[in-house]
Amino acid sequence: MFTTGEVAELHAGRCRRSGQCGQAAALGRPNPNAVKFFSAVELIALLADREWLDEATKTIGQFWKRKNAQRQSNFSLTEAVRRLNSNNEV
Repeated sequence: MFTTGEVAELHAGRCRRSGQCGQAAALGRPNPNAVKFFSAVELIALLADREWLDEATKTIGQFWKRKNAQRQSNFSLTEAVRRLNSNNEV
């Protein structure tokens, strides 16, 4: 299951990309670059929708896959620079 924060972040990301929040409407009138807040009742209803939950699961998995790949590539670059520097000191 997702935490409320993860579900809200998923919807906020969808709002930023498409300008539409899908089935859930952000509360108030937030600026485009502001943090969006959503009704817990609407989010609970979305969690009951199997198709939406499947899409949310895939989206969050893809997000973490990309983030971990970036972290790994940054680590590799840092390691390469460290090795170059240690070879130049000899």
